[in-house]
Amino acid sequence: MAIPRLNIFLLIQILSLFILGPKLSAQLSDKTVTIQAHNKSLAYIFNEISLQTGYLFTYNSGIIDKKVHKTIKIEGLSIEEALDSILQQPELAYVLIDKNIVIYKESKPPDISAKSKNTIITITGKVVDIKNKNPLEFASITLNNSNKGTLSNLQGEFRFSIPADIENPVLVVSMMGYDNLLYAINMESAKDLELMMTPRIISLQEVIIRYHNPELILNECIKRIPENYISQSFFMEAYFREFTLKDKEIMTFSEATLEIDKPSYANHIAQDKVRIVKGRKISNVNKGDSILIKIKSGIYSALELDIIRNPIDFLLTDFSRYYDLHFADIISYKDKLVYVIQFKQKQSINEVHFQGQLYIDINEMALLAADFEINPSLIGKESSMFFVKKNRNLKGRPLYAKYHIEYRKSEGKYHLNMAHGEVAFKFRKKSKWVSNVHKIVIELAVTDIDLEKDLSISRKELLKQGVILSDEFFPADPLFWSEYNIIVPEKELEEAVMRMGENWGMIGDGG
Repeated sequence: MAIPRLNIFLLIQILSLFILGPKLSAQLSDKTVTIQAHNKSLAYIFNEISLQTGYLFTYNSGIIDKKVHKTIKIEGLSIEEALDSILQQPELAYVLIDKNIVIYKESKPPDISAKSKNTIITITGKVVDIKNKNPLEFASITLNNSNKGTLSNLQGEFRFSIPADIENPVLVVSMMGYDNLLYAINMESAKDLELMMTPRIISLQEVIIRYHNPELILNECIKRIPENYISQSFFMEAYFREFTLKDKEIMTFSEATLEIDKPSYANHIAQDKVRIVKGRKISNVNKGDSILIKIKSGIYSALELDIIRNPIDFLLTDFSRYYDLHFADIISYKDKLVYVIQFKQKQSINEVHFQGQLYIDINEMALLAADFEINPSLIGKESSMFFVKKNRNLKGRPLYAKYHIEYRKSEGKYHLNMAHGEVAFKFRKKSKWVSNVHKIVIELAVTDIDLEKDLSISRKELLKQGVILSDEFFPADPLFWSEYNIIVPEKELEEAVMRMGENWGMIGDGG
């Protein structure tokens, strides 16, 4: 069996946002606390409440004065009553999100007139590791009680636009191997935030391993796909970008916001339908370049990386024919425990397949993410699968093809959250000895979904298969992305785009 003929090259990530719910919660009345504390800090008192109730406290250290100490005596009060007694600061409020009590400083949204109710507030910042301050790429950022989201870029940077009339928004930041971070946003200072995430070490005491055999884990994951993923067609909003590099120089860059009519995960026949809302393209190619790489069907290729809806052989029931599996680890993701299963092509199989890691939720047995690549030792055998057209005077071979996919839970079911893929080649003219490395990157980030919205895409609006995004040109718009959620360009990419700025071309406007 030869490798499935993948029409995929690259993928993207998203961030999701959550809106603060009301302060009062019936859940906070379910448990009572008893505390006697003499001249103790608020951090000490919050820790005592956590020990008695299991709820964790999250707050920006800047809103709580560390010098303030309290003497209190609380007997049999609900958490809500205890907090009201302890805080006694009108500007401070709190909300329950899962098992976290988020304390925040109330801020009123800007005064929005009737003419400008659609005003957007843009939040910017960087996601980093709290210990070493290293940037965290592809962190998912979400807003409470909302399906909106975005992702951090390769340098940990993000930009997230939300309606200005949301009161006291809270960002929920998720990353493989880290505790969820809840961050209450002050609308008056929502720029250049540094969101620091804490690595989570899994203790043996908190792990109840239901399955030890990796084959059983993957079989159960495949079996539960119908119950874990959205079983109806739905509306999806996404950001897409694709770019090509020659050695380390940007040659082409295209990006677009999309509206997608997404079929049910149970329907493997119907196809995704896509409408480009807005897009643009820039090029650094000149007549002296001997090689021009264009990405055909980049958007649909990214959507095909939804491996739950378009299963590859390592997610089919006969996976054991082609792969050896290994139980690698248990990690934390979105405050859940996750199996890490490694898979590798059997040595007895001569055809080209894959290798990588699958991240499967311990309780729901849902696939949350996957990292995989075409077998690097055999990728040269299938070099023709990557080329639609190739000049006969060129010799080229693929160096690698790597992919990353993540899923997110909305309204009780999972769906594609982001996809990232990149393929690298080495090319040279047959008459030359000097070669260049060319890389193709495609990324798709889901920024919103709606299970109720009926998206009707006319035949005229429908993005056709085979479209080369970088071939479309329209007049430039300097405020192009002012109201859209995107993946922030990395520093090198932004500098390259600025150098090529006079060549911007717009791609449609579905507005």
